[in-house]
Amino acid sequence: MKWRIISFFVFVLLSSFHQPYVVSSLNDYIKLIQKDPSKTLVDIKKFCPSIMIDIRYATSNNFLKFPIYSKAKAYARFPVALALTNIQKEIEPLGLSLKIYDAYRPYSVTRKMWQLTNGSPYVANPVYGSVHNRATAVDLTLVNIEDSTEVPMPSQYDEFNIKASHQYYNVQRSFINNRNLLKRIMEKHGFKANEHEWWHYDFQNYQQYELLDISFEDLESIP
Repeated sequence: MKWRIISFFVFVLLSSFHQPYVVSSLNDYIKLIQKDPSKTLVDIKKFCPSIMIDIRYATSNNFLKFPIYSKAKAYARFPVALALTNIQKEIEPLGLSLKIYDAYRPYSVTRKMWQLTNGSPYVANPVYGSVHNRATAVDLTLVNIEDSTEVPMPSQYDEFNIKASHQYYNVQRSFINNRNLLKRIMEKHGFKANEHEWWHYDFQNYQQYELLDISFEDLESIP
């Protein structure tokens, strides 16, 4: 309990000195993508319909145990969506599909998650923002196309312990091979693995993309 109180006050103190730049106005976002269309947020399911989605934060099936997203949507910047589509095309002949658990996350959701968890080390600090807020991170796994079953991995999604690490080997060899296959194919297409979470991948040069706080509803309203 003590460290949680300390974490909260550290967050408050840092916030007073460091407020990250966040694009929170729909008009500002539209101006941004008009200037640089590569920064457009793309609905991944519409862009590549064969990719499966299972947006856990729109359900109670997540570590918070209740929905925190208003809609089960998976958005990403255009280059990220394009890379995921190319991955999908490469693995489909193997009888596999990507399944996305999470993609773009509005900045306000990151703030809420931080508050609800009292500054958990497994939640991005809103003082700096999350790569998910930049729409350049994805949480995902591999699925068998034939029966839609997930390929076995060393841990469950959002299982925050040593089993989630890429350095965990005390598990069936086939699970390790599955984890390595996902990592190999993702890194081939410009993503970098989070070493502590086998499901989390950041796209290359994510720092060049702004933090965003545009709601799913606002994104859907754009013609």
